[in-house]
Amino acid sequence: MSGWADEIVATQGHGNVVVHDRKRLIASEALFSGKGQCAQCHYRNSRLAPPLHGVSAKGRDYILESIVNPNAVISSEYQSSKIVTTSGESIIGRVLSLSETELEIAINAPQVGVVISHFNRDDIAEDGKGALLIKRIPQSPMPGNYQSLLSESEISDVVYLLEILKYSPY
Repeated sequence: MSGWADEIVATQGHGNVVVHDRKRLIASEALFSGKGQCAQCHYRNSRLAPPLHGVSAKGRDYILESIVNPNAVISSEYQSSKIVTTSGESIIGRVLSLSETELEIAINAPQVGVVISHFNRDDIAEDGKGALLIKRIPQSPMPGNYQSLLSESEISDVVYLLEILKYSPY
């Protein structure tokens, strides 16, 4: 555990110090970093997932919906794409860059975290008109199984943590 829960036990709120439940913060941090696997993608300078600092400004309902239904609202900046290679392999991830010679993509690999892969542009398949087979898909890179992975109270604890998070500790 990184111990950053200690840093947010007390936050400033409308001129008053708001004291948070330290025990709940530590448990929430453990869920975020461990069982919930949130920290695999949501870390400082992540190239796959958006930063979480300031997410509290979007409100509890937005945070909860983003966890239990990550496909409800997908930022175009973090939308996934499906890439088909010349060997017929399909890859889903976030296109980071595409140059005249190379494609760079961030892939969420279960049990591993974010993997950055590079492909020669010549290895990307083309359609019949010469366009690369790269298609944006309405799918968040965030897994949609948190309701089966975490209990309702555990999801509530992660939401609690994100509601008061003013900066990204990772």
